[in-house]
Parts: sequence; structure tokens; C-alpha cells
Amino acid sequence: MGRPICYKCITPILRSENVLQLAHQQGDTCYETVSGAKTACFDAAQVTPRDGTTIFRSNPLPVTCHVDGRFSLEYTLRGANLKCEAGSESEVNNCDSSSILNVKFRNCTFPDFDMYLRCIGSFLGPQKERYIIVENEESEEYRCGLLVSSSTQELTIHFSNDSSCASLTSSNAFETYNLKPIQSEQISSPCQFPTWVRGEYDSLTVTADWLQYAQLGEGTVAVVSRCVQVNEDRIMVYSETKCGESIGYHCLWFAPRSESLIEFKTTTPREELNTSACSSDEEFSHWPWTAAVVSNARPSSCSTIGLYATPADLHSEDCYDVNIGCNNSSGMKITASHCSTNIVFDSRQYQCIASWRDDDLLFLYTIRDQDTRTCFVGKHSSGRLYLSSVGAHCARGYNFAENSEKTIVLEETSGCSSTVRPKPARRPTTSSTKAATVVVLDPTTESTSTAEMTESLPPDTEDVEQQWKSDHMTSAISSSFLLFSSITCCLIIL
Repeated sequence: MGRPICYKCITPILRSENVLQLAHQQGDTCYETVSGAKTACFDAAQVTPRDGTTIFRSNPLPVTCHVDGRFSLEYTLRGANLKCEAGSESEVNNCDSSSILNVKFRNCTFPDFDMYLRCIGSFLGPQKERYIIVENEESEEYRCGLLVSSSTQELTIHFSNDSSCASLTSSNAFETYNLKPIQSEQISSPCQFPTWVRGEYDSLTVTADWLQYAQLGEGTVAVVSRCVQVNEDRIMVYSETKCGESIGYHCLWFAPRSESLIEFKTTTPREELNTSACSSDEEFSHWPWTAAVVSNARPSSCSTIGLYATPADLHSEDCYDVNIGCNNSSGMKITASHCSTNIVFDSRQYQCIASWRDDDLLFLYTIRDQDTRTCFVGKHSSGRLYLSSVGAHCARGYNFAENSEKTIVLEETSGCSSTVRPKPARRPTTSSTKAATVVVLDPTTESTSTAEMTESLPPDTEDVEQQWKSDHMTSAISSSFLLFSSITCCLIIL
């Protein structure tokens, strides 16, 4: 006889776009009942890097490890006489791509060679310490690193000897990289960035004297901009890469959408200064709006508050119910069911952090599962609401007909018993302008049956079929596998 069926609880936590931690009890502990297994589920808010197993996306999205620019390198390997002294001409840079660290070992106690480390992810630990995961492109080995920064912009990376971050500290690191910025020639700034735009955003850092934009994507690099002229919400800047390569003069147009979100777009960079570029809307027409979210995002009231459902004449295979702001003025819930049986096969909770209108389009900017950002675009037409997710940035000129596979068609079934109308947009609140209360966005999950989910909502633009792998195994995660940030269990039949 084989081993009887038993159950084990696994709590999945998405640490970053490419890093998934599966928190579970260690050892062979197994339970005879589902209820017993649920008692062993982890609280996601209390999970540390040492709990369970960490796996990585096999086809990683481009991400940054917060090591941007060109640095001189001082290197040491624990327990061996392998090192690179300060002044050895060793260097680390990501000048070719934000997601690739090019390590050049020169004049060390070992032969010269180059190494390329692909950034897989970056996340904060329970004490706000920053971990990074890199992959050696030649050996395909993963390493966990503890990234420490100083007030002088010097960085230290303490690497473990494998992909585990469980017991990594600055005192027991397998190898240590000390990085000192190689400064390019400083350009004087005749002005400062306005107070209302300064602060820490997900892809943007703005101080009085400079702005840094962490571009992501193959072949893109971090950009540093300095103020040249301020014209209300449009700012002429001079930009260069963090490696000192000139980009040119261009104008940035900032549009606050809430206390937590600001959008910006740019004109085409030019070698010569042309201040009139800021006053021409046509100059901005060739570039999209980019969304930037503050570090401590605050919930904001959703607009188009009410209860919506798939119209009766459109009942075919899948039907949708959408609750916008009825139970919570900043909450949106989308429930999918089979039209013929009303059996629910998917339900998702979103937290609005901004909402606004642009021409005849409505935009709802949301956060889900702690850190997944999604912009929804909507339009009212002939008594119906067309709603579609368009990714982390809010594209204009959206064509619902051409994107019918990602569009939900709804009609309002009833209003809420009491509604809270959205507040007008205010400038984002950042640490440099106003102390912000930290809000933990923890969507409520409802108890559902354990029936296998075979379908899902129309996919978010950023949601693609995912494959994850660790150093020793490869594991496929179905697109219907839902990740929740609250106490959520996945019961595995062993």
C-alpha cells in the first residue's frame, strides 16, 4: 500500500516580478484533513526569507537591482586569498542594460575576466533590509545578495554561496563587493525641482537638484535629469545616463492623479536647448504617459461607484459581477462565473489609489496582492460600461473593439446604499512634502470551495504565462493559480 493522502499548506508570496516564495513548514509534516493543514498556514505578513522555498521565473522580466551606474570595485572572497584591492581598476556597471551587471575583474590576485550578472529580483526583508537575486549568465547559478547603501552613495553587496537568503548577513557572506561610484562631470543646475514633485516613487526618485528614472527593459539604462527651467507642471531638464552618456535637453510634463500617483511624459531629447518645447502639446504627442507610485501608497476613492454585471443579452460562457466602491469606497471586486450555472471560478480584489478622467475615458489605478499595479480604462457608451486592464501604465486612445478579448462589457444593476464620491486629485504625498501613514493593502479573500479553477478573468496586460525555477528544480505555475497576500493556503495532496 502506498502512503495515504495527506495535506500540507503552502502560502505563496510574490516577492517581485520574478521571485516567488513558497512559505511552508519544514520537514515531512503532513495532515490528514484540510482543516488540520489550514492550522499550519503562514501569515504572509510574518514570513521571513528563511521560511520555505524560493523559486524564480525561468524567462525573467527585465528588473533593476538598485545598482545603477558605474562603480569601482573592491572584492573579497571569504576564506581564500582571492581579492581585488581598491584602485585595481576593477569595475561594476550596468551601462548596457539596467538589468545586467557587468563585472570586470582587473589586476586582482587571480586572472582578469568579465562576468555578467542578470538581475532577477529585489525585495525588502522584515527589517527593511534589501535583498537582491542575480543569475550568472554563464554558469546559470543564482545568488542572493544583501545590498547595503551609505549616505555617500557607496554600495556594499554581501553575497551568499547559493540562492538562499535564509541566513545571509554582512558577517557571514561568502563574497563581498564594495562599490564606489565613478562620478561623471557635474552639470550646474539653474533651478530646482518643485517641492510637490519631490519624493521616492517606484521607478522615480526626485530631489531638489536631480531626478533619476529607473528605465526597465532590454537595452535601457537609468537616467539622471537636472532642472533647467520650471514652467508650472512642465520642467525643462538636461539628462544623461548614470554612466555619464549625454541624452540631451527635453521637457517633462507632470500630472498628479492622487496623493499616491503621478503621471509624466516627455518630449524628444535634443542636443540644443529649446525652451519652447515645454509650451507645445504637440511636442509631447509622440510619447506615452508613465505612471509613478509613491513608496507608501494611500487608498483613494474609486469613481463610477456602483454594482455592475454582464448584460443578459451577452450571457454566453463567462459572466462578470463588478462591485466598485460599495463595500469600501477604495475597493473594487471582480467576480467571474459560468453563465449557465452561476458557479464562481475566479474572484479578485483591487485597491484603488487613483481615479481620473481624460476626455471620454475613465482611469482607475489599482494595487492587488500587495504590489501588483494595474490600470483599468473604462468608457460609458449606450448605457453600458466597457472596462479593460491595460497594464502598469494608463494608455490613451484605447480601442475597446480591437481589444475585445480583454474587455468586460457591463451594465449597472443598482447603486450602492451609500456612496462616497471621489475626491479631486491632489498632488502626490511623499516623504519630502508630508508625512504619510503607511497603509498595508491586504485584500480580503473569501472562503471558496477547493474545486479546481480552470478559467480566469480576462488577463491583465502584465500577466503572462509564467514558469518558475529554482537551482535544483523547475516548476510550472498555471495561470489560474491565484496568489493572495493574506493567510492563503494551497493544499497539496502528497
